Amino acid sequence: MGSRGPGDGHVFVAALAVSLAAHAATLALWPPRPHTVGEPQPLTVKLVGVRKEAAADARPTLPEPARAASPAASLTPRRADAAKPETGRAETPKATRSGPAESVSSSVSTASSPVTGGGGTTASAAKHEAATGQAGGTGEPGEDAPTTPARYRADYLTNPPPAYPERSRELGEEGRVEVRVRVTVDGRPAEVQLARSSGYKRLDDAALKAVAHWRFVPARRGDTHVEAWLIVPMPFRLDDAR
Repeated sequence: MGSRGPGDGHVFVAALAVSLAAHAATLALWPPRPHTVGEPQPLTVKLVGVRKEAAADARPTLPEPARAASPAASLTPRRADAAKPETGRAETPKATRSGPAESVSSSVSTASSPVTGGGGTTASAAKHEAATGQAGGTGEPGEDAPTTPARYRADYLTNPPPAYPERSRELGEEGRVEVRVRVTVDGRPAEVQLARSSGYKRLDDAALKAVAHWRFVPARRGDTHVEAWLIVPMPFRLDDAR
């Protein structure tokens, strides 16, 4: 056998490549195998009948219509109700309302009346204070007897007038002071208050200081001495002080 050269190897490789290409082309042109598809299975549908009883229950029930009221029954209560306000108005007494109003107005007018008036009503004010003021305890003998008010007469007792403040004289201060005094059963001032101011503190203080040392004739209820309130007027005039 003769030896093979390099050219024979190349020829073999080329022939092999051509053979493979021919087989590949044959396989590519070969028709594909069809897939078999199974027949669809039939669906079974069952029809269920509805019972008549269930259908009857499902029907909506209509409400029973309300019975109309008789016209005689509807008219009777209205007439009775209409008659009630008339009887109520006729029963309201008008005289009972005016009675308390008159009593209240009379009591207010009595309470609002002043206890003391001007300078000339000191005696009547003293009587009112003695009659309605603090006049001993209740239930004492002679309580229903007439009451004599307390007195402060300067001509009967030693009651010096108040000293006119020197500074008030220099400034020309004048006025009238009213002092409210609670007189005890022995005629001493138990309490001194300023009932009316003169407008100047110096004159007010001088009047209170003077009346605090006065002596009084105590009030009497029948034959018994009682405590009572008294209003003492105290005028300050520059003409009288000179």
